[in-house]
Amino acid sequence: MGQNSQNQFQNDFPTRWQQVLFRNYGKVPARILARLLGMDTQTLTEEAKKMGLGGVSEDETWIRKGYVTIIRSNWDLLPESAIAQLLGTDEGSYRMILREDDFLSVKLGKKIRCTVPVYAPLTEEQEQETRRIGTFVKGVYCPKQVQPFDFYAHSGPCSPLSASETGERVIYSYSSLFGNLLDSGDFSSYSDDYLKRLRDRGITGVWIYGQLQKLSPCPFNEELSRGYEKRRKNLALLTAWCKKYKIGLYLYLNEPRAVPASKLSDAFYGQEKDGCAALCMRKSASQEYLEEAVRSLLVAVPELRGVITITMSENYTHCFSRGKTHCERCKDCCPQDIAATVNNLIYRGVKKSGSSARVIASLWGWSPFMNWDEQMLWEGIDRMEKGIEVMCVSEYGKKFSVCGVESEVIDYSVSHPGPSEISRKTWEYARKKGHKVWAKIQLNNSWECSAVPFIPVFPLQAEHLNALSSLHIENYMLSWTLGGYPSPLLSLVNFCKGGKCDLEGWLKAECGEEAERIRAATEQFAAAFRNYPFSVEVLYKSPVTIGPGLLWQKRSVPLSPGMVCFPYDAVEEYSAPYGAERYALLMEKLAEEWGEGIKLLPQKESSRFKQLYRCAVACQSHFLSAALYTRFVLHKQRGFADRKAVLDLLEREYKNVLRLYRLTSEDASIGFEASNHYFYDENILLEKLIRLKGLADCFEK
Repeated sequence: MGQNSQNQFQNDFPTRWQQVLFRNYGKVPARILARLLGMDTQTLTEEAKKMGLGGVSEDETWIRKGYVTIIRSNWDLLPESAIAQLLGTDEGSYRMILREDDFLSVKLGKKIRCTVPVYAPLTEEQEQETRRIGTFVKGVYCPKQVQPFDFYAHSGPCSPLSASETGERVIYSYSSLFGNLLDSGDFSSYSDDYLKRLRDRGITGVWIYGQLQKLSPCPFNEELSRGYEKRRKNLALLTAWCKKYKIGLYLYLNEPRAVPASKLSDAFYGQEKDGCAALCMRKSASQEYLEEAVRSLLVAVPELRGVITITMSENYTHCFSRGKTHCERCKDCCPQDIAATVNNLIYRGVKKSGSSARVIASLWGWSPFMNWDEQMLWEGIDRMEKGIEVMCVSEYGKKFSVCGVESEVIDYSVSHPGPSEISRKTWEYARKKGHKVWAKIQLNNSWECSAVPFIPVFPLQAEHLNALSSLHIENYMLSWTLGGYPSPLLSLVNFCKGGKCDLEGWLKAECGEEAERIRAATEQFAAAFRNYPFSVEVLYKSPVTIGPGLLWQKRSVPLSPGMVCFPYDAVEEYSAPYGAERYALLMEKLAEEWGEGIKLLPQKESSRFKQLYRCAVACQSHFLSAALYTRFVLHKQRGFADRKAVLDLLEREYKNVLRLYRLTSEDASIGFEASNHYFYDENILLEKLIRLKGLADCFEK
């Protein structure tokens, strides 16, 4: 099979078809799973029961709302054609998911070679081993108190709060589909209950992802825009639906998106890369297309609250979108001119439509990350129309030190609150030039721990808002795809008045007589969280994201990490610049100090405080799991010479996973993030417990 094959990945079951069955049972319709494995549905059910899965019920919601989880769960088990079959889709649609669902193909990383296992009756020895597994699973199985995706079942009501009268509070829907929302027309993630909760927390807007090629006619290739009328209709319906709750809809645009080079005529053609061609913004045809596409869209959906643009990003758009260009027309130009041109064309399109929609230019990427310096930043702002509003990621570039390691925030952080010096200067400069300004922050959570609805470090969140309030920031984008849960934290922004954030007043309003206990507990969490070993590598490559859902491997897996996905054995890569030993020490210390805060939380039965407790415990579980996994890989590199130490790690992780597994049965929001769906589910956590038990048995011999 070659070096990077499924044979490197451990199987805890007597056969490979059992592993596929166990991991997918209940999530994939029985008829589809049975057909893939070459058995009938009755046999499938009987074999699942043998492995202890009798309590798991089929839920086809997973295919609509949890397909990313299904893809990730089978990434090391099945070929991609088989994964597409599990989803009940064709390979073309499957490829579209990998490409358009927030860089899913990048997140998953390298695909190893796999084959589809075929069912065969078990031998007596295999039956005996299966019975042993079944007995174990039945012994630890925890019946669900809430169903997957039922996020607000036990979250409790929230007290109504009047919306801000001084600015916008925009957020991403907690569970919205990322790439297929307007095609599917499935707006269940914008339910009455959810929108009421957002409104009652003071939220004034939600944002969704869009592509002009799918929302307006493409003069360069009609095939690319096929179905745009349906998507516009769905966009208008969602806009009107949100408006019922006094919530405006914002469209996030990263334009003009590149297209396959073979589908782009010379009139638009720009720089080519990897078979795709940018739309050159020095060409009149490209400029006319962009402005007209926006104009006609806003004519069709005039009640859009606004458009949020990103002009420098990982997506391939204009000739300078990756920082450099070889385009003959653009090579003598400058990126700040092209980025400003894109924003100006979108702005003019909005104005020509007659719509009152706001245009907000996110300056993410107008930074050293894309080879921009400060002078280029100021020049880019100078070139933009005054009516365009300017958004900065507040903490981007914030300097900090953890354990003697000097670094700075890239993207966003809760552990190291902003604003950074460059964001302060940019807002000041933009205001002087006549622009309104916005702060982009992560209020609920961040990639530091994205598997919880909110990270309960209230003093850190208040510190950030206090600093922004002192700068008279009034407009906020409060989340990327993660962080859209209607938690009590969202209302904290409306306690920012007179240049200060009133944390004490907010705690009293939200927590009543328990305010003092929660303040003490969250101060302990915040103090511990300040020493989170933050870096881009840690955020996107380390085991903290999947945490307890990560299946440990006894064999070495020499693969590079994906993004917020599998870290594999690349401990030195994902722990940079701290180093694996120091990273493990810092994460373990964080988990230990976090535990002291958990002891301070109120023990009442109130659902509001139970959710706070569950979030706190889940955070600790992820921190501890990241530390233990890193130590396990280090022992693996040393040939597992110290078996006693390895057994200790396995025992600690077993208890950790079991505790988290029980939490997930009470709260459907634990482990979920909108663009990644569930990082783990009950099947994976049960398999993890089987894996840990098997590893312990192996090392005890």
